[in-house]
Amino acid sequence: GLGWQDYLRANSEAARALATAWQRLDAQGQAPQRMVLVSSLAASGPCDTPAGRGDDAPGAPVSAYGWSKLMVEQILGRALGERMVTLRPPIIYGSGDRGLLPVFQGLRYGVAVTPGMFRRFPVSAVHGRDVGRAIVCCCRPEAHGVYHVNDGGCYAMADFYRAMARAMGKKACILRLPLCFLGLTALLSTLGGSLLAALGRKGRAPNWNLDKYREARQSGWTCDASRLREELGYAPALTLDQGMQEAVEGYRREGLL
Repeated sequence: GLGWQDYLRANSEAARALATAWQRLDAQGQAPQRMVLVSSLAASGPCDTPAGRGDDAPGAPVSAYGWSKLMVEQILGRALGERMVTLRPPIIYGSGDRGLLPVFQGLRYGVAVTPGMFRRFPVSAVHGRDVGRAIVCCCRPEAHGVYHVNDGGCYAMADFYRAMARAMGKKACILRLPLCFLGLTALLSTLGGSLLAALGRKGRAPNWNLDKYREARQSGWTCDASRLREELGYAPALTLDQGMQEAVEGYRREGLL
């Protein structure tokens, strides 16, 4: 999304409609016993420690995207109460994903960008198939509250990109760009997307924009999935290298790489 209105329209209004439908079914005794909401680590807020942000930490979003996700949780939580279980994944990757596709495409030429000149920028990540496993775990009757999910690792963003490059048989040149420069490029990208929208051009907002910059200028994005493992038996099946290999093979099958 280019701004607050995009996220409010796409997330909050949809959540209100779903909550109303759920309450109508509930009044008729036909509502399901459980709803699993896939939210985002953006609703939790940034964290740069290897242990990661815990399930009991209060939500502290820094972007319009993150605030809209937290609003969805609150809207549905008021309607469903304890019948709602929330899953907050970090970076999700895998074949079919379009969010990270531009990074994979850039790494075909061996180049990727990390935010900040002298920062490690640690992140958590998880393959899409393991997110599916986590969702199934959250359907168990003992599931409750908010769970974070990851693949068990904590990666510097540069190392995450190098794993992408390895899966494509490339060597990665990591450009560590100043935050002021990235902020300027995000502003220009957002203005360009807004201009196209004003001219009636339909389509996806630019992947890089001011809202993504608000997240990129933080110190890191890590989370703790220990409660999901201990309470619900979640166990990731794919390592980072295995997951990246699957992603690359899938992109190539679809003709995207």
